[in-house]
Amino acid sequence: MISKVSMRKVAITLCLAIVTLMLSGMVALPVVAEEAIERFEVDITVKPDSSVEITETIRVNAEGEQIQRGIFRDIPTVLSGEGRRRVRQTLDVLSVKRDGERESYTVDALSTGKRIRIGRASATLPHGTHTYEIRYRINRAARMFQEHDELYWNVTGNFWVFPILEASALVTLPADAEIRELDVFTGRHGATEKAAHMEQLKDNVARFDITQPLAVKEGMTVAVSFEKGTLRSPDVAHEMLYWLLDYREVVGPTALLLVVFLYFFCAWYRVGRSPAKGTIIPRFYPPAGFSPALIHFVYYKGRWEKDGWTAFSAALVSLAVKGLVTLDQEGKKAMTIETTGKVPNSLPPGERVVFDFLREKSPVTTDAKHGGAIQRTKSRFISALKNENRSVFFTSNWGYTLFGLALFVVSILQMLYFNVLEFGVFIFMLLSCIPLLLLLLVMKWARRKPLVVSLVVGAIVAMAIFSYLKHLIGIYHVVGMDLIFIALLLSLAISIIFGTYMGAHTLQGRKVMDEIEGFKMYLETAEKERLNFRDEPDMTVLRYEAILPYAMALGVEKPWTERFENDLTRHAISDVESDYRPHWYSGDGFTSERLSPSMSGITTGVTSAMMAAQPASSSSSGFSSGSSGSSSGGFSGGGGGGGGGGGW
Repeated sequence: MISKVSMRKVAITLCLAIVTLMLSGMVALPVVAEEAIERFEVDITVKPDSSVEITETIRVNAEGEQIQRGIFRDIPTVLSGEGRRRVRQTLDVLSVKRDGERESYTVDALSTGKRIRIGRASATLPHGTHTYEIRYRINRAARMFQEHDELYWNVTGNFWVFPILEASALVTLPADAEIRELDVFTGRHGATEKAAHMEQLKDNVARFDITQPLAVKEGMTVAVSFEKGTLRSPDVAHEMLYWLLDYREVVGPTALLLVVFLYFFCAWYRVGRSPAKGTIIPRFYPPAGFSPALIHFVYYKGRWEKDGWTAFSAALVSLAVKGLVTLDQEGKKAMTIETTGKVPNSLPPGERVVFDFLREKSPVTTDAKHGGAIQRTKSRFISALKNENRSVFFTSNWGYTLFGLALFVVSILQMLYFNVLEFGVFIFMLLSCIPLLLLLLVMKWARRKPLVVSLVVGAIVAMAIFSYLKHLIGIYHVVGMDLIFIALLLSLAISIIFGTYMGAHTLQGRKVMDEIEGFKMYLETAEKERLNFRDEPDMTVLRYEAILPYAMALGVEKPWTERFENDLTRHAISDVESDYRPHWYSGDGFTSERLSPSMSGITTGVTSAMMAAQPASSSSSGFSSGSSGSSSGGFSGGGGGGGGGGGW
């Protein structure tokens, strides 16, 4: 029989065996190492021209988590200098190695620096320890103060995504330099801790070593001051070049704005100004041989009112007055146009296009069925007027405008090429300008507001959208972005305004314009001022209707009709009684008791009917303060250098 004591011993023995096996198993499990920078060694050599050559030796443990193909190193190149002056440095990568062998790398632009991406996208990095060596040169790294020269340098950078277990920096000054003071700062950005050992090895050599590991987003910054005069001051030419580079976010947009403005102003001054006006006197008849549509075309220098529908409507009323078509108004927009069967001996080119269309399709109703055909007819009508002009009366000078736009585009491309403007930010700016462009298109179609008003309103809307979206997306930190966007808007506005007014009358066109302006003056002259006119023809229905299309083309049909109505009321018109009704028009809205509003309704109704017939458009979808780092103003993350990095 087994005693209770023996049973207890057996149980205890089994428990101990089980625990031992479990512990053995735990010990046997592989230990998963964390990705980290095991050692970060930096060798900095200061040159007399203020540049530095730096060799970074970074030993990392890669476990395929964040470090899959390699690492990347971010290095700032835009800093704040003395007096808050911006300092832009140039980074030249000399070589990159991994485990002693040359390694592939690319250098990408960041908003305020460069990213050295090491490795190949097609190659996976083996797990384990790897040592990277990055050699690069940066100009304008050391700084000159009134009493001393100095290197104030963020050795490791404060924005690594890995902890740094060991870090050291060896600073070598020019041979004739003599170190005056050393300082060091560790921790997160802005910290003033000094968890590092610093030692002057020679007159011109100093070494720094951290005394405790640096956590994620912690770094080490060193400051070395040395005798004044060790560094060479740049000459005047280099100072000017540095200034231009430092403020290229200001210089670039300002230069763009000035170049675009000066070009367009000079071009406009040379070819965009019409010859001087002659003496403008009231004229009782339009220029001989000019149709209403051609007068509209010459008067507005090809800038069609309401996208050409005003001229088209004037041509239609001209055909009606000649007895070739009749107009039947149905409601406010619908209108039926029908030919009378008469065949004209001759017609101006523009009116011939309209008449041929109506004769082929008669009757034509301004509805969706005929909308596309009417739109195409208007396009042919405009082409006929342009062919009739053939730069005889004015020149558009489109070549000068296109060259200015090309200059604008080339300037933007240069800003992109020299990294004054990032491509992604530029695309974002273009998207913000969509409301401005849409507003301009709407105003061009409707002619409701002056061009300048449209540009101002559109620019304000674009700026508001731009300001909102840049904070929403988080790119508000990009240097000079607001100034660049404003310069782009102003340059675009200048291009549009000068391009619009670049056209000019020829000498012959100026003479015709003098006649047109004199004729327009007569049409809109008030009743009491007409007493000064000599030899004015008597008002008749025939004269009123013959001139009505011209008044429409010039936008003065209302005062012309009011004059006719006043003469009609006084019974001063010989060929009609007081009850006047045009034979070529029928509609419910016409009444002879209110002639002026009725005729205005006819002229505006014709234009509205034409515009309503258009087919609908389809829609588719430093950080430094600039003070000496070796004095009380230093901190971790200050000075030049810095940045951070990670794996990819």
